[in-house]
Amino acid sequence: MTTQSSRSKRSKLTAWLVVLVFAVPLALAIWLYRSSDHWDLATSNHGELILPPMTLPLLEAADHDEVTDEKWLIFFINSGECGDICRENIHYMRQSWLSVGKERDRVKRLVINTTEVSPALQEWLEAEYPGTQIEMLAVPSDEFILEEIYVADPIGNVILHYPPGTDPNGLYKDLKKLLKVSRIG
Repeated sequence: MTTQSSRSKRSKLTAWLVVLVFAVPLALAIWLYRSSDHWDLATSNHGELILPPMTLPLLEAADHDEVTDEKWLIFFINSGECGDICRENIHYMRQSWLSVGKERDRVKRLVINTTEVSPALQEWLEAEYPGTQIEMLAVPSDEFILEEIYVADPIGNVILHYPPGTDPNGLYKDLKKLLKVSRIG
């Protein structure tokens, strides 16, 4: 009788252990998932992630393929004349573009001017930074900050931005990572 009683207890204990082995991790996962918005999870990007992604009016247009050529886009928004911050950011964009090596044909550089593009700026860009495209576009000032570098995917989503004074090496690292994991563009 004691043998049957001990077997019954052992089988109940085994059944409870099996249930706990599956139920506890499931309950823990559900709890972690629901409480994750309170945690500051580390990210590996250097630029500031834009959530939800924005779209630039230029990229929403029917001819956006002419602008992006279905490539990743690094762009800078400038107003008026190109001062020191503008020139520095254009330089960082080119250096990051050059640094990605063989992947650079997947990336396009663009300067967006919110006012009429001066001939002097156009000539300077063509002489110093060939391959950098310049467009005049009215940009929504409530969405985009002037004198910042932005990254857009080939679909037209603006996903990262870099305030002035950000480490330029961060743009390169983010771009390299995006190109590595992306199958588009």
